[in-house]
Amino acid sequence: MGIGHVAVGLSLKPADRRLNVGLLIFAAFLANFLLGWFVWAGWESYQYPPDFASVHYMLFTFPWSHGLLPLVVWATCLGLLIRAFRRQTRAGPGGNRGSLALPAPRTGTQTGGALGGAATISLN
Repeated sequence: MGIGHVAVGLSLKPADRRLNVGLLIFAAFLANFLLGWFVWAGWESYQYPPDFASVHYMLFTFPWSHGLLPLVVWATCLGLLIRAFRRQTRAGPGGNRGSLALPAPRTGTQTGGALGGAATISLN
């Protein structure tokens, strides 16, 4: 079942090359991610049937994470959150959209490390 989610996330990558493939895979797993939190909060539930040893499946009640209308709402919220984050980081350090400047670890001696300075990691 998980491989289907990954396949959906990977298949959406050609639609917009600017989107991060990890973000697309997370979006495909969004319902399952929410299911875990909602079970923890007590809003949704799962049960092991009495004949679990022979049928090997669990019984889920998940109207808030896997329902069609709630999924449209969750996807819209995630899309708006990503849009707001991308707009906020558009003018990041160095002028690159979605980049983050991190200090690089020092190597070598105190006076002349070869990798000293700052490293830029792209979030795209």
